[in-house]
Amino acid sequence: MKRLFAILAFASLLIAGCEPIDDGSNNGGNNDVENNEGGNTTDTVLKRTSPETMTAPAAGSELFITYSITNPQDGVTVEAKTDEEWIKDFDYKEQNKIKYTVEENPGISVREGKITVTYGTSSFDVTISQLAGELKAQNVTAPNLVGHYYGAQTYGFITYYLAFTDMPKDMEVPTDTESWHYNGLHYYYFLYLMTDKEPVDTTSFNIPNGEYKLVQLGTEESNMNFINPSTSWYQINSPLDGYGQYNIYPCVSEFEEAILTVEDGKLTLEAKMLVKRIDEFSWEQSYTPEHHIVTYEGDYSLIDLSKRQY
Repeated sequence: MKRLFAILAFASLLIAGCEPIDDGSNNGGNNDVENNEGGNTTDTVLKRTSPETMTAPAAGSELFITYSITNPQDGVTVEAKTDEEWIKDFDYKEQNKIKYTVEENPGISVREGKITVTYGTSSFDVTISQLAGELKAQNVTAPNLVGHYYGAQTYGFITYYLAFTDMPKDMEVPTDTESWHYNGLHYYYFLYLMTDKEPVDTTSFNIPNGEYKLVQLGTEESNMNFINPSTSWYQINSPLDGYGQYNIYPCVSEFEEAILTVEDGKLTLEAKMLVKRIDEFSWEQSYTPEHHIVTYEGDYSLIDLSKRQY
């Protein structure tokens, strides 16, 4: 009997020794690698390796995007798309690189566009920010310079009211400023100068040499020799119709920046403004930032209104 118990005890020890010991390393015995933290290692992944936002110079440039692909697929290619006409010419010749061209920015403000790069069902976006372009100057040679001399009538300043214009030299200059709107001409650059300088002579009342800058009345810069912005502007008159009437009231645009340089009979105005225009058929308004450099050189004479009572 003792021998039978010994045999049974020995057999139970052998069975216990054959069972595996769970140390927690196999997650309860599940060895499926797709459930590990790394995920499915067969997925295709497109990854951007260049910056998410790229800056292009105002003059335009050739730029590039770099990327990497994990587990590439046969027959699948990388493609870049954009809705912007100024981003163009995508080139895929180099591995893991897309070259593209950004055209010159003709505007005076920063512009942005987006490029979307796709590979199969994977994609990423890149933002293109292009710097503002410089406002190119339009050179205008005015055939005439006309205006008024008011003398020392406004806040003790000696004042001149002049206009660069395409007004013919044989046309009579109006003495009433309101009538400038109704003489069927093309353009005026009206300037109201305030200075401590007397005219060069008392016959033609030519403006003294110097620089006159557009500044607000009452500021420190308006102590002398400046252009008053409240009474200075750029004006475009529409052509007269067959009955001698305007189809549209003249378009008036205020100067944002302006400086007049007078040097021995040559007057140069450099001005920046948001020019207003109205379509004579639809009456729709448009605004365009413009930079004008206007010159007049030659004889001119201002009408003396210094004795006029207001």
